[in-house]
Amino acid sequence: MKRANSVDTGNPSIGGGVDFTASLFDNANFMQRAVRVLRCWLAVWALAASACGCSLFSWLAPATAPNDPAAVGDDGRRSPLHRGRTAEDENVVVVRLAFDVTRVIVGTSALKERRDEAWRHVDELRLQPTLHANLARNGFRMGVVRADEGDALRGVLDSAGARYERMALRVQDGVPLSIDLGSIVGSRDVFLTQSDGRLVGTSFSHVAKFIHVDYEVSVTDEPRTTLRVTPELFKESKHPEWSVRDGAPRYQKLYEGMRYHDLAAELDVVEGEMLILGAADADEQPWTLGNTMLVDTVDGSSWETILCIQPKVYRNADTPGQRP
Repeated sequence: MKRANSVDTGNPSIGGGVDFTASLFDNANFMQRAVRVLRCWLAVWALAASACGCSLFSWLAPATAPNDPAAVGDDGRRSPLHRGRTAEDENVVVVRLAFDVTRVIVGTSALKERRDEAWRHVDELRLQPTLHANLARNGFRMGVVRADEGDALRGVLDSAGARYERMALRVQDGVPLSIDLGSIVGSRDVFLTQSDGRLVGTSFSHVAKFIHVDYEVSVTDEPRTTLRVTPELFKESKHPEWSVRDGAPRYQKLYEGMRYHDLAAELDVVEGEMLILGAADADEQPWTLGNTMLVDTVDGSSWETILCIQPKVYRNADTPGQRP
């Protein structure tokens, strides 16, 4: 008769009558002795590692800064979402972009004699020759003023009795900069010289004038901002267009303006430089889009707008006092 706690292994060398419970206790005593020996070796290993300035379990997780606020919560416990900082995290550059925009208003009669002198301080060769010529045919001049030419240009404009309206505009990432230049009161015929030389005219009534600036920042040792300037005459129709959607009538305004993508001009500006946009011979070409956008007549006198647009790139290495 076998004992209830015995197990017949079927091995003839062991025999079916062996008490398996007793063998378990023998194995347990052996395991306890093995664990004690292992603990002794671990203690010796840890002592040797600490003497070398190493951590026993440093290979299990990435290193974390001891005073990292993201790693430890208010209760003193480590955040379960913290993955530890790596070398790549320290090299991440956070970029913020702001635009310093100044609107210069000067009389056309006073600027006429100084126009060429003023534009000698502007680098118009940043534009491709064909684009520069197309802008000029449509009444625009655009270029870049270097940091060392700003004071000289300011002196020429001051001598023409210029007035300055400065706006510090902060822009979020990806949001275009839109500069409102006022509205055209009444009806106005605007002509556009297309790239193939054809002259196309459009009649507008009570439209708003906008200059839109799209941008892209390249962060290097010398940050560079690519600016794309597009003019627009904006108007929404007062006459509704009704449509039926989901069984209900809906009111929809119609866009009656025009964005001139054919005249979109792109150039690069580095730190300290600013983009200049002005009218080309406004007194000789009153029918061009440039004259329409940048020249206003008040009480019989003609006044021109010159836009000075300076992008400013701020990185995470900049001091707080330098940020906008």
